[in-house]
Amino acid sequence: MHSLLPERYIASLRLNYRMRLGATALFFLSVAVAIGVVALLPSYILSRGQETKAAEDLALLQKTSHSQDANQAEASIKTTKALITAFEGHQDTVPLSLIIETVVLQRKPGISITSVQVKRSGMTDAALNVAGVATSRDALLTFQKSLAKDPHFSKVDLPISDLAKTKDIRFNITAVAKW
Repeated sequence: MHSLLPERYIASLRLNYRMRLGATALFFLSVAVAIGVVALLPSYILSRGQETKAAEDLALLQKTSHSQDANQAEASIKTTKALITAFEGHQDTVPLSLIIETVVLQRKPGISITSVQVKRSGMTDAALNVAGVATSRDALLTFQKSLAKDPHFSKVDLPISDLAKTKDIRFNITAVAKW
């Protein structure tokens, strides 16, 4: 296309067009930024308020938890002291595990022990009740005799009614353990 304007006017018109286009774009961009800032301002104010409230709550919780931790530690110490004093009275007694271990070591083949009940009657005495199943009458009698021979057990009693069957005998032996 041909133009009747001199070349310098055409260049000046193009420059003015570009300047107006850039100014208009910058105006709309600044309006968009201003609208964005105004739109975000309430959220910013609200979040600052919530942050302040959360910081106050955290400080209060930390203060409260420190006092609760101290109270819990004190209660735990008192409980531990009570347990220690309760166990100090039983220091010289024979451990129950030793009594049960002695019974289990006396067990012969064909004997299944289902329960062992121990009741202390003094510092070194305990009443013992051993229940289980024996495969035969001979195995049960052998087990009862081995308990009776052990120097730690006295009064080993096996009810005669437990010997009525010949196989798969449920038994209940009572004894007194002395250490």
